[in-house]
Amino acid sequence: ITQMRYKEDGNPAWDSDIGVNHYTEGNQEAPSVVSGTENLDQLQPWAVLWTTYTKTSNKGDIVGSVWDFTGDVIAEELTISPDDAFQTDAQNSRAMMLDNGDILFVWDGFSLSAESGHKDDIYGRLWNPIDPFGDFSEQQRLNAQIGGYQAKPFLAPMGDDSAVIVWEGGESQDGDGYGIFGRSYPLP
Repeated sequence: ITQMRYKEDGNPAWDSDIGVNHYTEGNQEAPSVVSGTENLDQLQPWAVLWTTYTKTSNKGDIVGSVWDFTGDVIAEELTISPDDAFQTDAQNSRAMMLDNGDILFVWDGFSLSAESGHKDDIYGRLWNPIDPFGDFSEQQRLNAQIGGYQAKPFLAPMGDDSAVIVWEGGESQDGDGYGIFGRSYPLP
């Protein structure tokens, strides 16, 4: 996974692409990026997320790196989806930078827990890149439907200190095949 930063005039800000991942065993795929602001005068960090698959376990994990706006690494190759014996194959990650500087991460993951009925669920957790050695919040299952298929989350800020998270759901949760579901998520 590589990245390039561009100036407002569309020209590259750096001389060449910068590598994002240093771990290269297995596949590194499906990158997404989040930034704290579109105002280049404010030095806000940005994060790149991706799914990494190891050759040994073939289990997907969500990984991310965070940079300050000068291009210096704040945190490198953080495992965002926890190493959980009940959750495998995490993928389809998205993130949103909050006004307080925290990053809200969401993804889908196949769960082996009896509670979820061995199906895909939507997960999320918070992290503060200003304190790169700080703890992540606990992982939370965000979908209310237990069992079934929930995948491909997207999120957007709301003006009332919350985020809206939507995803694709299946197996007739709405009475007619696949549907789009969502919820409001209160922010700290």
